[in-house]
Amino acid sequence: MSRMLRTILILSLALNLALGAGLGWWAWQSHRFQNSASMRDGRPMMFRPDALRGTLRADRSALVDRVMAHHRDRMGTQIQALRAARDEVREAMLAEPFQRERLDAAFAQLRDTETRTATEAHALLSDLVEQAEPRERQRMARLVQDHRGRHPAMPMRERQP
Repeated sequence: MSRMLRTILILSLALNLALGAGLGWWAWQSHRFQNSASMRDGRPMMFRPDALRGTLRADRSALVDRVMAHHRDRMGTQIQALRAARDEVREAMLAEPFQRERLDAAFAQLRDTETRTATEAHALLSDLVEQAEPRERQRMARLVQDHRGRHPAMPMRERQP
């Protein structure tokens, strides 16, 4: 094999390895971000049903689906209201001319909506905990004690900068 052909072969192999490594890194980062942020349709999910299911015995995991189905309409309404309130805050921030009163009112509405959303989320979790067995409740309680100050099974809040 000529020296030039070997050089071309080595360069081709190096480029293929770099491309493969880059694609692998991109796929790993993308998968890791989606799992850590619990994203669906570009927005964070309110609950991680898989985390809640993991606290129950395998034969009882359908309980999570039943409880969530019972609360689906009310949670859906609250999540839509929460998105609308966040949109209004964003619009008030970007409005020209800027109106402090509009922004203050938007923040007040957001706080109220967050409270109502959290109330419904807590009702959902209370219904699930009420039907759980003692060992399952212990595992659910550990979910609340996540070291980052939130748990994937609990309502998500945006991180402050």
